Amino acid sequence: MAYKKAMVADFDGTLYRPEQEVPIRPEDVEAIRAFQSKGYLFGVCSGRMLKEIRKLTGDQIHFDFAVTSSGACVYGLDASFEIHNEIDRIRTEDILEYVERHYRLEGNLHIADNRQITDISFHPETEEEAERLAHDLQGRYFSFIEAIPSSTSVNVIPLGSVKGLGIRNIQRHYGIETMYSVADSVSALSMFRGADKNYAVSWGEDDIIDDADQVVDSVAEALKLAEED
Repeated sequence: MAYKKAMVADFDGTLYRPEQEVPIRPEDVEAIRAFQSKGYLFGVCSGRMLKEIRKLTGDQIHFDFAVTSSGACVYGLDASFEIHNEIDRIRTEDILEYVERHYRLEGNLHIADNRQITDISFHPETEEEAERLAHDLQGRYFSFIEAIPSSTSVNVIPLGSVKGLGIRNIQRHYGIETMYSVADSVSALSMFRGADKNYAVSWGEDDIIDDADQVVDSVAEALKLAEED
């Protein structure tokens, strides 16, 4: 079955905003359900694991697809399509030991249901430290990982496991004619590369706003524009 349209939303800072009294806007939830009721698909893209996202969203939102762990994991409709890329355990141990020795940081492992290590996250105290750590890890382990800084965190994922590729895999597998995306930060630039038309939220970072096709004031507005497009 082919689908005419789909929307993928960045999670943290776009769909989910914990600094607000209500982290997920009811207007966005209503717009998502209305979008899906028309036969369109709605998904999420995040550095988080899928189980974390589901815990935070509860039963408010049904995701038709998800690209998680910064692109290392891809989930399709009703678990009918899944991709899990992994970092092997020996290399994982090497990275953990290196970062602990040189940066005094412990890493958090994201482990898929099949026990594969899909990514490692580190949390330096400042954005500058995150940038420095990501650059160091990318240079040292370039042959098998991608190190992606985002604010005060660094996600280490298997080489080639970028968000944009995950989105393209979803689009190709389900025959989606037009893939839309909405995001707030530069960590989603790869997501933008995987979509056909991109919206940046008005509170987003300058670089993501500059790269977007259009600026919106909410996920709900992005969905409305996608419907009308």
